[in-house]
Amino acid sequence: MLRSTGFGQQFAAFVGIAALPFLTAASEPSPELQAGPPPYESRIINGEEADPADAPYMVAINAPDGYGGSVDGTPDNWCGGALISSTKVLTAAHCVDGYPERIFTLNIGSTERLGGTEAQISETWVHPDYVSPGEGHDVAVLTLDREVDAPTAEINEVPDFPATGDHGIALGWGETETGSPVNDLRKVALPTVGDNECTASYANYNPDSMLCAGYHEGGKDTCQGDSGGPLVAGNRVVGLASFGNGCALERYYGVYTRVSSYSQDIQAQL
Repeated sequence: MLRSTGFGQQFAAFVGIAALPFLTAASEPSPELQAGPPPYESRIINGEEADPADAPYMVAINAPDGYGGSVDGTPDNWCGGALISSTKVLTAAHCVDGYPERIFTLNIGSTERLGGTEAQISETWVHPDYVSPGEGHDVAVLTLDREVDAPTAEINEVPDFPATGDHGIALGWGETETGSPVNDLRKVALPTVGDNECTASYANYNPDSMLCAGYHEGGKDTCQGDSGGPLVAGNRVVGLASFGNGCALERYYGVYTRVSSYSQDIQAQL
């Protein structure tokens, strides 16, 4: 499943996984929003609360109340991202592809999902080869409607970093093992996984564009609502939460966009 709060049927069909229903009966947003983004599951499973110093460049991508499920009077968690310049945010393509830019509100530089500096999207770049997360190229760069005074993240440009077995830190506001999203940023340490092992879990795995992280026995993972959020190693963004089969299941790792493969494309947007 995708690692964002909503998603279409195309990815589910591609990997042979049933898509989750995106909207509940109690949720009745305007017709233009009813398609929803990808039902890719993404949450921090068995992680811990992050400190402000862990990721001061973290970005919460929020959608209108009811767009991600229940109606509670506050914007819904949608995806995560990382601030990579004063006006640019790096995230997953499936978080924004096909959706009106004006529906999203971004909160930047705070561990509180609705805290920090608020901005809108003025322009969106989606990788031109992106079709679905299962086919790779799941990367996008968002241009903000204003400059933001917050620390920025460094993009990994080294193809063989991190090495297999090295740990990265995944961050997000997605659902936890309780099944509920959170308003305070959470993190989880995950080892990167060798390409052969990941291919055994996902026949569509492409090491040129994807990176796996997690445990063979499961138990720790990103999940619904964490899509687009960074996997960080050595103070560099090495991955973007993209998709997985369920969350924290045995033998099924989280799959991340391999940022080094797109570093030149990303830099071209700055």
